[in-house]
Amino acid sequence: MSDPVGLFLLNDFFARALGMMLIGIALYRLDILNGTMPVAFYRKMSIWGLGIGLPLAALGLGFQATKAFSPEIALIGGAPNTIATIPVVLGYVGLISLWNRRAETGLHRRVRAAGRMALTNYLTQTIIGIIVLRVLFDTETLNRSWIALFVAVVWAIQLVWSKPWLDRFRFGPFEWAWRSATYRKLQPLRR
Repeated sequence: MSDPVGLFLLNDFFARALGMMLIGIALYRLDILNGTMPVAFYRKMSIWGLGIGLPLAALGLGFQATKAFSPEIALIGGAPNTIATIPVVLGYVGLISLWNRRAETGLHRRVRAAGRMALTNYLTQTIIGIIVLRVLFDTETLNRSWIALFVAVVWAIQLVWSKPWLDRFRFGPFEWAWRSATYRKLQPLRR
């Protein structure tokens, strides 16, 4: 790849993905992701993570917004967001762990079902996004507000459909296909 910006982005995304994966493995091995640490630990994790990460991300977003999200400043404007990734993720892990300790509600069950169908939901939101945003709408006229609304609607649909699906079936459709391919044998799908 001879384009220096493209090369930087490729390296940045690869390095960030690898780094986040390794941090996730460490957090799992330390039992932090299992929700077994004291409540005070997750509270501090949330406060510190979001207290550091969100202002950093807002700084980068604000800088890019003042420059009308110009591609010329994308690398500089994206740097605070890149730095903010780890503290924000740690803050979210803390919040989710605290929320997960509360009495189970219908929302808990729906979020868990969506998580059990993560591959299916990821692929369907990608397919829906391509069809709706690229084929049905003129991408030139879509602004960030419309895209954010679209994302919220797709997420809501996935929260609504994942639980009833898993009430009838063991896996999401793509999880079932993945398992069947992995074991080289059709896995039972119906409950």
